[in-house]
Amino acid sequence: MSGGKITYDVWADGKDLPVRMTQSGAGMTVTMDFLKFGATKAIPAPPASDTADLTEQVKKQRDRSLGQ
Repeated sequence: MSGGKITYDVWADGKDLPVRMTQSGAGMTVTMDFLKFGATKAIPAPPASDTADLTEQVKKQRDRSLGQ
């Protein structure tokens, strides 16, 4: 099975640091914005009740977009 095509677009600032990345493929688009480099901050994991495994949903979306 082919995974299909994934396209990445990356925007860089004047220091050649990425400020935005967009990933498109399988009928979905994900955009990530990068705001600070070199800064550190503890990021706590969310409670289990606020998380989910999306593996099967992503596979179904991919298969629909590929006509499988």
